[in-house]
Amino acid sequence: MLARRFGVSPTTVQKWRKRETTADARMGPEPWSTVLTPVEEAMAVAVRRHTLLPLDDCPYALQPSIPHLACCRFRGHDDKVVTLGPEDVT
Repeated sequence: MLARRFGVSPTTVQKWRKRETTADARMGPEPWSTVLTPVEEAMAVAVRRHTLLPLDDCPYALQPSIPHLACCRFRGHDDKVVTLGPEDVT
């Protein structure tokens, strides 16, 4: 019996037999997207320009609107957004 041979439960062996591949199954939660959509990106840049918040504080301000923003970057806008000053606000 395989379960006894490998020191696992019989239900584990049943799961193994149902698999189509011998690779280990991924464990844990599904990864979140780390890319903003163009609309989300525009929203993040607009909030940054309007509030002049430090870049580190922007994800907290946008968290209710864009829940996955904590793990995203402002793709390609880091330099432009960081250097904004009062004269850039329209």
